[in-house]
Amino acid sequence: ASFDSDPFAFGGYGHFGFEFFMPKASGPLSSSYFIELGTNGIGAKTDSGQSYLNGFSASTGLRVYL
Repeated sequence: ASFDSDPFAFGGYGHFGFEFFMPKASGPLSSSYFIELGTNGIGAKTDSGQSYLNGFSASTGLRVYL
């Protein structure tokens, strides 16, 4: 896809997350589960008028703290 002739396009993103800490079982290690959600968007468009780089992201995982 080719882009329009605008030299600049403003955009932004937002991101937030939650972290749930687990009680220590035994030993020095602690851990947590997390989920992070976010969006991104930019005003750039292709020559045909379609938006470019708009989306949603989601991340989950387990963190272990030493």
